Amino acid sequence: MSLVIPLRDVRQVERAENQASNTAVDKSVLITCGRASFLFAQIQDRDFVVQKISELLARTKVNAV
Repeated sequence: MSLVIPLRDVRQVERAENQASNTAVDKSVLITCGRASFLFAQIQDRDFVVQKISELLARTKVNAV
């Protein structure tokens, strides 16, 4: 399955905190868009992914102004 989320629709990206009671969402990333939120779990290099998406968002918002 593939999912494409246009960067222009992304409002926020953040690390979802691990829950000891639910390991299914371990190493997860939460991406919030205008209409929906997506939770991606089991991301091996979560911090890198969050950092890169945040950098791209910052560039996109600067260029949009």
